[in-house]
Amino acid sequence: MMYKIEVLPAAREDIDEYIDYITNICAMPLTAAKIYDSLFENIYAIAEKPLLYAVREGLWYMKFGAEVRRVNFKTRAIIYTIEDNIMTIHRVASQSEIYNR
Repeated sequence: MMYKIEVLPAAREDIDEYIDYITNICAMPLTAAKIYDSLFENIYAIAEKPLLYAVREGLWYMKFGAEVRRVNFKTRAIIYTIEDNIMTIHRVASQSEIYNR
């Protein structure tokens, strides 16, 4: 079953900042385009079996609700929840931003 994907504004902003950094600061626009495509390929792959990934616990994750899941993608972490047939992407955060206190 393919889940519907909802990308929240905070996640969109994370993606835009990540791709802008690679494009403008690293001066690698072709690489940025490939990473963008690969990121969304990963998101679509997750949406096919979103329950496959473990529920995360910890204060950092609690702000996104119950049963928050995480999948790493390069230096980022795709943070999502599932409700009914909708997979909601809350953040595509830097892994270094995530803490478990």
